[in-house]
Amino acid sequence: MEQRLLVIKKGGDFPSKIMQRFEEEGFQVRCCMEKSLIVPHLLNSKSGIIILENWGLHELEEIISYCMKQIPHVGLVVVSTEKYVPYRVKVLDLGANDYIEIPYHMDELVARVKTHLRRERLLLKAKSHEEQKGGIFPFSIKKNEVYKNDQMLSLSLREFQLLTFLIKKEGQVFSRRELLNKVWGYGEREELFCDIRTVDVTVRRVREKIEDYPKKPKYLLTKRGLGYFFQKRDESHGWPKASTMEITLKK
Repeated sequence: MEQRLLVIKKGGDFPSKIMQRFEEEGFQVRCCMEKSLIVPHLLNSKSGIIILENWGLHELEEIISYCMKQIPHVGLVVVSTEKYVPYRVKVLDLGANDYIEIPYHMDELVARVKTHLRRERLLLKAKSHEEQKGGIFPFSIKKNEVYKNDQMLSLSLREFQLLTFLIKKEGQVFSRRELLNKVWGYGEREELFCDIRTVDVTVRRVREKIEDYPKKPKYLLTKRGLGYFFQKRDESHGWPKASTMEITLKK
C-alpha cells in the first residue's frame, strides 16, 4: 500500500532531495511552500504523516493547532535548525509527534517517518470496540471518545490512547519507556528515534484536560522514580468525607 507524505516547508530551496528519497521508498509525496496554501493542502490531505520544516514557533503553533483539531490522526514531524531545548519541548507540547534537528541524515528522517507510520498501523490494527460505560471517565475505543461529568473531553489521538490505556491498567505503574512501547508502539531499537520527554509532555496535556487541579493531580499520578499510573480517587476510593474533614479541623 502506497504511503502518503506531505512536506510543508517555509522558504528556501524546494525540498527535492526529501521528495526524491521518499519517492524511492515508495511514498507519494506532495509539497507546500506558501502559508496561504497550507489550509487547502491540509483539508485535502490524505497523508499519514506531515513534515513541517523551518517554521517559527508562532507559525508552528497555528499549524499544529489546526492539525490537532482537523486531522488528529496524522503524525507531525517538525524539522528545524533550532537547538534551544525549551523550544523543542514546546514543539512537542503543542502536539508534534517528533522533532529532528537540522542538519540531519536522510536515513534517520526516513527511519523516523517509517517508525511513526508503522506504530500507527499497529495501534489501529489492535483497536477494538471496547467501551467502559461506568467509572469516572467513561470511554469508547470505537468512537475515540472519553467523558467526564457527561462532557466529552477534547483529546488528541495520542492523549486518548494514553489515558484509556492507563485507565484499563488502573493501579499499574508504567515507566516512560514502557509507555513508549505499549502506547506509542515503539520497539527497543525504535526508541532511539524518539525523545522520551514526549511521554512527559503528553501526560501533562492529559492532566490539563482531566484534572480539576493539574498541578495537584488525583487521577493520573506519578510514582517517583518509577513512572505513571491511573488511580480512581473519590469518596469511595479514599477521599475523606466532609464530616471527617470538619472533625479534623475542629481538633
